[in-house]
Amino acid sequence: ESAAVHMADQGPLLPITREFLRNWCEPLPVPEPTPEFLAARAELDDLVEKLSAEAGGSELRKKLVKESPKKIEENMFRCREQCEYITEILALPKAASLKGSSQEFQDYIKKCFDGFDTFQTENSERVKKLVADFMPQDFRANMVAYQHERSEKAKQAEIAKLISAGGSIEDKYNLLWAHQLARREKLVALGNASGVWKAILKMIAGVPTVLLDFIKTINDELGPVEELRVKCAPPLYELRGMLNQLHLALALAVHVKPDAEADVVAVSTKAAKVLWVSTEAYLVFLKDVFTRAPWFVRASELASSARSGGSEDFIKVSVDAGGQHDVKIQVEAGTVLGWEFSTEDKDIAFTVLGPNDQALVPSARHESHVDTVKGSVPVKVSGNHTLRWDNSFSYFTGKSLRYRTIIVESADE
Repeated sequence: ESAAVHMADQGPLLPITREFLRNWCEPLPVPEPTPEFLAARAELDDLVEKLSAEAGGSELRKKLVKESPKKIEENMFRCREQCEYITEILALPKAASLKGSSQEFQDYIKKCFDGFDTFQTENSERVKKLVADFMPQDFRANMVAYQHERSEKAKQAEIAKLISAGGSIEDKYNLLWAHQLARREKLVALGNASGVWKAILKMIAGVPTVLLDFIKTINDELGPVEELRVKCAPPLYELRGMLNQLHLALALAVHVKPDAEADVVAVSTKAAKVLWVSTEAYLVFLKDVFTRAPWFVRASELASSARSGGSEDFIKVSVDAGGQHDVKIQVEAGTVLGWEFSTEDKDIAFTVLGPNDQALVPSARHESHVDTVKGSVPVKVSGNHTLRWDNSFSYFTGKSLRYRTIIVESADE
């Protein structure tokens, strides 16, 4: 039973804030890569490196290596996509011998595919139930359910049409992800009472405001779910990376060096086995997180969380290696824009950009893991200003950033 439903009888509820979910996520026992996983990945990487050195290997490698997307749901789709790529490779006539000697490997890949597929299906049902539990249990809920059912049937028909027309695996998963984004847009439309929902909600008053507020903001780029990604997604990136390497190893064996079949089967089977063990453990962990996550809480609990987290206006985020974190703030001329930040490990670069991306504060690296960095700048032109923490100089180390922004109405204040 989800925390949202469990708490529904304890007084008026509010949607979670990002800070509340951050504090809730902090103690989660996120699975770390096991020594067996790391060893199998290293052996697989060495094999891929060796095969890539053959004629045509580097070109194939450039074509097949894919970056892991950041969002958890999109990564799930891309993991399934890699599993299908592997099945596609083994179905080639020139891969008949490889397929015949790799049944154990194929079994583990199918388990991984089924695991991701089942998780996504069950998670969709959890979201559907969450909305249904907060809807009035009458014809209003039936209308929302009817709209959902119609929409899902149309999406299934679109996938079937694509496949029957010879669409590629990549085409299929691009469409599946587009469908997922469309579902999110529909939730936002419901929350904003716009589009088809505008007429429905105008006609049928009674849909809880707490539900509308929740579903229109939950998937925002800087919304609460982003905290789940920061905390829980890194192991998924590792799983997706292993699948990509397995696909690449098979492709190299089939198209570049067929006489490496025995080595590829041995190394890939070992890697697939630990991949499935890690995938199963991760999905069990993530299912528990998504089931227990407190999507709705009481106002008193939000206040309590803010107090326990220290200062209620500080935000904590992870800045990926080679990445950056931007905060855009709409400010008026005549005010003062201030900031305060620190990092847990190593330095980070920081700059402030004005409405036309002009540098109001030049980019510079700060030893923010040693001393908290504070500063401010007078705002001369109204518009969007960007505070940018830049970690592009660090190829291997992500940074844990804690920051807050302050807007003072005038320099006199």
